[in-house]
Amino acid sequence: MISVAGNLQITGSSDDTLTLTKSTTEPSLRIEGDTDKDFVITVSGELLTFTQNDGATDILTLDHDTKNATFGNDVIITQGA
Repeated sequence: MISVAGNLQITGSSDDTLTLTKSTTEPSLRIEGDTDKDFVITVSGELLTFTQNDGATDILTLDHDTKNATFGNDVIITQGA
């Protein structure tokens, strides 16, 4: 287990599972990419949301309770070759 600043823990409970736990409400994880190309993953209640750099422009929201997925734009499905 690794603790960072007292409110973050990283644990491994099995060979293939990594658990990131934040003891404050609405934990988020920012994955930094190229300039202005970051992704932010936030847990808020039953919602898991993927947003752009600002943490407010939704790309995808998944609802744990209803099993619904909400996309921030149109979804285009094409048939593969």
